[in-house]
Amino acid sequence: INFIPAGDNGTPLQKDEPQAMNAPNGAAIDFYLRKAPTGAVTLEILDATGKIIQTYSTQAAPAPAPGGAGGGLPSVSPQWRPTPVQLPGSAGMHRIVWNPIAPVVRDPLAPGGAGGGQGRGGGTPLTGVFTARLTVDGKVYSQPFTVKPDPRAKGAMVPAEPDQGLGD
Repeated sequence: INFIPAGDNGTPLQKDEPQAMNAPNGAAIDFYLRKAPTGAVTLEILDATGKIIQTYSTQAAPAPAPGGAGGGLPSVSPQWRPTPVQLPGSAGMHRIVWNPIAPVVRDPLAPGGAGGGQGRGGGTPLTGVFTARLTVDGKVYSQPFTVKPDPRAKGAMVPAEPDQGLGD
């Protein structure tokens, strides 16, 4: 179930604010590697049409531009930005949690870097049928899963459709 978080508009608490870790929001995807792979391992999340909407890999992800896609000064403190998730490449049991949120498509030509999105956290919660596709040493494994809307929400979530402009 893709639940809608509290109404703090995505702003994390201050670092000196006492708090406990919450369980991650999203679909937990578990996979087991019998032995360490010889090449890269990739995990792709596909929507119902087969379009890739998220990719994880054992290879290091490139660092994002400081000011987002358009460059410039960052609008958010680096300590509040999420760190890119890198898949583990070792033998054993592993878990990745995919947060089903449609990425915000921002217009780099808009004044002040604005454009698109909902609030500072941005993104629209997605629901529907998705597929996790794991590629290890040339073998492909896939498993469909369903993300249901928060039963407390009233029309706030949308199904993933190919015309929403979701990026890789």
